[in-house]
Amino acid sequence: MSEGTPDAPIATVALPELGTGQRARNRALRQRQRRTQQAWATIAAVLLAATIPVLGYVGFHEVFNTTQGRNVDAQNDPSRPNYEANVVPTPVLLFAQTNATGVSALTMLSLGGGDSGGGVLFIPVETVTNQLSPTSTTSTAAPASTTTKPATSKTTTLAAAFVANGQPDLIQLTANVVGLSFDQVVLLNDDAIAQFIAPAAPLTIRNPDRLVEVDATGKSSVAFPAGDVTLQAADVPRYLALRNPNESDLARLARHQLVWQAWLASVKSSSNPNVVPGETSSGIGRYVRGLANGNVQFSSLPVTPQVDRATGNETFLPDASRIAALTTSFVPLPAPANPGDRVRVRLLSGVGPVDVSALVATRLVPPNAQVVIVGNADRFDYATTKLVYYDDAFAGSASELQSLLGVGDITKSTTPADSEDVTVIIGQDLVNKQGLKITQESGGG
Repeated sequence: MSEGTPDAPIATVALPELGTGQRARNRALRQRQRRTQQAWATIAAVLLAATIPVLGYVGFHEVFNTTQGRNVDAQNDPSRPNYEANVVPTPVLLFAQTNATGVSALTMLSLGGGDSGGGVLFIPVETVTNQLSPTSTTSTAAPASTTTKPATSKTTTLAAAFVANGQPDLIQLTANVVGLSFDQVVLLNDDAIAQFIAPAAPLTIRNPDRLVEVDATGKSSVAFPAGDVTLQAADVPRYLALRNPNESDLARLARHQLVWQAWLASVKSSSNPNVVPGETSSGIGRYVRGLANGNVQFSSLPVTPQVDRATGNETFLPDASRIAALTTSFVPLPAPANPGDRVRVRLLSGVGPVDVSALVATRLVPPNAQVVIVGNADRFDYATTKLVYYDDAFAGSASELQSLLGVGDITKSTTPADSEDVTVIIGQDLVNKQGLKITQESGGG
């Protein structure tokens, strides 16, 4: 009853009449219900204990055979068995300098971990490659370490492909040459390049050779002298495009490196938050800021120059093996240029809780492969490394990987996998042979 409301009715509970036995019967019913619940709980505990060995076998079996759950963590704790995580490919951007006649420069930018540092690769625009045909298609399942190629024997250059068919062919053919795909592609004309560089300008470089320009009448003049040169923003696109008469384009690309080094150094030392215009999370803004934030590798694409005696035109033949080795350094975790180009590898630690960064840094897979999943095996006491393939088309890839590692037993799984082509479970034999440090400091192995 509430205070101040004396007339409010009082709630009552009806009880059984005394002497009827109803209360005793209710108590007995409740006691029987409790005993029944206790009995079922005991039975459930016994059944659960009996299934533990079965579950253990299933967990072991699933490491080799399951195709489920590969796109999410099988275990959220990286210190425990069965932890897996998808591998995010190294960020890569293709930057093209364009003008009224086509494309004058191609530069591939890659970022290191945490968007700190990375690589700058200069690609000659006259690099020769297979020409795409309208009817050619890309394979979705390449057998045993082979590379899918367009269904044509005709060749072209990257610059000619851009003039003939525009940006799509330029992107795909450049991806075919370097053997990987790009997260982003940015095409900028001379005016846009000057605008991007303006907040960091002027740039000071040491020009190795004087650069001359030849006008329509055939008269030459010095555009940029040899020695220390100060480039204003508007000078940069012109400097990048110039090439002396009879000079190899590789010499021009060497000067490109001087500009990029000066630009990144200026960005790094600037206190201007807008020293690189545009977004900070994508495009040129992200990549230039990231490169300026760490150590950077510079290189030109490994090619062999050749000059047509009749026309004097210079083209470049790509060196596939050297390119593969170089891009592995620039792009440790590549995405394939075409579906099926790279063998997909799942790397699991069988010697202790994995240190993902350390495992990726080991570069255990060959240059033609792609690490798609890393994590822990079902247990941490593997003495021998296991290599598991799921389709006969990748038996050769497993053997190639075994030869590269120098240890390991090869097994074929009876259940196909939809996320990887080969699984490698690292055993103590591989750790000992290569002196690997792939586990967390608090773990074993």
